Amino acid sequence: GLDDVDSSSDPAGVAVASVSISKTVTGGSAPVCDEENMDVLYVDANHAITYSYLVTNTGDVELCDVQVSDPAGFGPDMTIGCLLPGASAYAGRFYTDAPANGQATVATVTATPEGGTHDVTASDGAEVHVMAPAVQVEKTILLGVHESCQTGTDLVKGSAGDDVTICYHVTNSGDTRICVELTDAEVDADGNPAEMQSAGCLDPDETTWAPPFHTTIPEDTPSAGSVNEVTATAKSVDEND
Repeated sequence: GLDDVDSSSDPAGVAVASVSISKTVTGGSAPVCDEENMDVLYVDANHAITYSYLVTNTGDVELCDVQVSDPAGFGPDMTIGCLLPGASAYAGRFYTDAPANGQATVATVTATPEGGTHDVTASDGAEVHVMAPAVQVEKTILLGVHESCQTGTDLVKGSAGDDVTICYHVTNSGDTRICVELTDAEVDADGNPAEMQSAGCLDPDETTWAPPFHTTIPEDTPSAGSVNEVTATAKSVDEND
């Protein structure tokens, strides 16, 4: 964080007044303020977040009228009251939705030192990065049994009982790392449905060929052909680790 600290001292240098603030953020509605909060948080759009504010008297005189303000969107300034030298206190928590396009905001603390001639201030920021996970999948088919897929077409012509290989080309089209699972309505030669399979985890713009699915052209395939769709389900990887 920024953690800029301002200080004030009397002319004789006997006492120094200073203050610091640590603004952190965590995902969800945090029930308490704790040290596991972060300076930078990665969340999905519309995910709830909680800001916390820890103020510390870093000087050697008592501070009073300690107030925290933040442009992140909440209402009145938060007041702690007084802090003895070395003491810390949470000014409070602010619960909100993640901003649509990410946001970095800075909180400021202002305090009046005992016997001081002017206030001391400090500031600190926390960043929220909103992720936009997305996935694309292309399903193609090949005549025959193939152990790997590098090519394929949207349509093949064959006879009932012919072996075919179903291929799946998956692309991470979002801006964050994702793990992908595929679900297909195809059935194998014995009539068993295709099991959900993993296409692995992909970085943004990365592509992969998922494991192929082997089956045969069913006896009851209409003369006009048949179409089965595959569904790709992607889950974003936690970037906060």
